[in-house]
Amino acid sequence: MASMDLHLRGQSIVRVCFEYAVSLKTDAGFELQIETPISVEPPVGTGAEVVEIVPDRPGVRGGNLLALFREEIGSSVAEDSGALVLMFINGIGLRVEPSELYESWTLTGPHGEKYVCMPGGEVARWPAVRGPEL
Repeated sequence: MASMDLHLRGQSIVRVCFEYAVSLKTDAGFELQIETPISVEPPVGTGAEVVEIVPDRPGVRGGNLLALFREEIGSSVAEDSGALVLMFINGIGLRVEPSELYESWTLTGPHGEKYVCMPGGEVARWPAVRGPEL
């Protein structure tokens, strides 16, 4: 599988939700659900360290995800391995590795498009659903 652009560039995070998973919603209606550990990479040159967040136990580290509220996505890719990589224009990076046992992340769009990182790293994709022509 080749790297896949997830087409989130220019969208901003408008909701960050913590439950058994972490959910991020964009201003264009895309929703990303993450069920496995998340690495939050600080902007280059800040001297800060990468922070790992476990979705169902975010603790104080969860604040690193809250800091993404209203931040604009610069790029969004599903790598060949199935890893999800989001880069924000403020320099923060978010990475989710695939799991051998679980679906690590799911991206759902406002028109029914869907991407799922399956166990083992394969990314399944469903296209947008078109409504009836009027």
